Amino acid sequence: MREEKLEPRLRTMLADPGVADQLPVIVQTFQGVNPQVMNMLKLFKGTYKEDLKIIKGFTADLSPKAIEALILSDLIKAISYDAQMSGFGG
Repeated sequence: MREEKLEPRLRTMLADPGVADQLPVIVQTFQGVNPQVMNMLKLFKGTYKEDLKIIKGFTADLSPKAIEALILSDLIKAISYDAQMSGFGG
């Protein structure tokens, strides 16, 4: 497993036997979202959510097994947990 491609928090989550069936993630690629990347997503039954062109990536819901398989691809630069963001102030 190419652990360096995984954000530390996501790596910890994947090591937990009680991890959820699907995790919201940000997948960063080397070439952007292309047919090869989309085919991998379909193969692993991931749910594509949003294109993130500025980082050549996308958001998706993926199973732990799909995440572990995707990080082996030379097309994938990094995978991070897509955490809920909250703003400052009121």
